[in-house]
Amino acid sequence: MNSNIKLHLLTWIIAAPLCAISWSLVAFGVIPIWSAVIATIIAPIVSPTIAWLVAAAFLRGRYLQFITTAKNEQDEMLARMDERRREKRRKRNG
Repeated sequence: MNSNIKLHLLTWIIAAPLCAISWSLVAFGVIPIWSAVIATIIAPIVSPTIAWLVAAAFLRGRYLQFITTAKNEQDEMLARMDERRREKRRKRNG
């Protein structure tokens, strides 16, 4: 599993409980429904920042290496995709 996928999963691991907790609090009558709706809308927006902070806290000095690895993996993937596109164009154009 590459680093981008790990960071994306960490983002959803944070967003899902935020939504679940807010709707559970509505069910118990602790908070009004409009606040749970707002929390549900904001959770996917805020969770990447929280995921970034969690990753930075756990990785500390290795965070730069983690981000560099993720960027390199992304660059390699994009280069492969670009090469595939070029191959398809070459085959079509003969």
